[in-house]
Amino acid sequence: MALINQINGNLLRELSGGSSARGSGSPSQLDGRGTGSTVDRSSVDYSSGLSSGAQIFGRSLSRMNMAVSTLQVPIRILEQLQDYGTELYRLAQLAANPVTTPEDRTALNSEFLGTLVRYQDNLDDARLEEENLLSANDLGDLLSEFGINLNAATTLVESFSRFGGADGRGGREQILLADGTMANPLSLSLEDETSAENARVAFKGLLDEIKRDLSVLRTVSGELFDAMRFSAEASRAFQEAGLRTLSERDLEKAATEIVRKIKDRTDDNQLAEHSDLDRSLAAELLGS
Repeated sequence: MALINQINGNLLRELSGGSSARGSGSPSQLDGRGTGSTVDRSSVDYSSGLSSGAQIFGRSLSRMNMAVSTLQVPIRILEQLQDYGTELYRLAQLAANPVTTPEDRTALNSEFLGTLVRYQDNLDDARLEEENLLSANDLGDLLSEFGINLNAATTLVESFSRFGGADGRGGREQILLADGTMANPLSLSLEDETSAENARVAFKGLLDEIKRDLSVLRTVSGELFDAMRFSAEASRAFQEAGLRTLSERDLEKAATEIVRKIKDRTDDNQLAEHSDLDRSLAAELLGS
């Protein structure tokens, strides 16, 4: 069951706990360990559990915000690689033209090789200490550290599974050439018409791969942003509900109001899925 559908009176009661709920009885009476004692649950104040819930959702908000921020780094790098790749494709296209003179092709090749260096420099910028943010494995490990469940059947997981292509690395790919051979676009040059045509085909293919990877990461970022909105609005709704005294008979009504506020404020038709993206949230909130 989706997390949003598990916000109910029982959850609010569990978050408060007998020993943390405030009432007129003694601590031993409130937590049920008193002997021969009777507790009037209607006099118990459960609002402390709402504060606990708000804090739990606040921690999820922080994790999701860090995940979204982290993804902006490879997105920016891929955007820069797309710009350089577009220029490399343009130069290769000019050099592959049969009417281009050897002298002009030599000049184009010089510009091409210089742009390749800048392209490679941007690839190197994707390294963050021991992680490479353009590696599907490394980026997936970081998302897992933020609490994202990459084994669930979600839009985020389905999208992320396409990142990096066959070798699992963004910004580089082996491309099939017209003669049936595979080539690394970053190892090519424009020395003659044939090599220029190979570079043209290779960078056309590489640009398609970059475009796909950008689309993947933007989709994943959007999914995480929606999970972040869920946590933000849930924390806010829990805080608001905890501003007043809550007795036993108020719990279901309070939970219903919390869920209503979350749904109204997020206006998210995939809220159930987004509420489940942070597995650490579910573990902390539900104790599972």
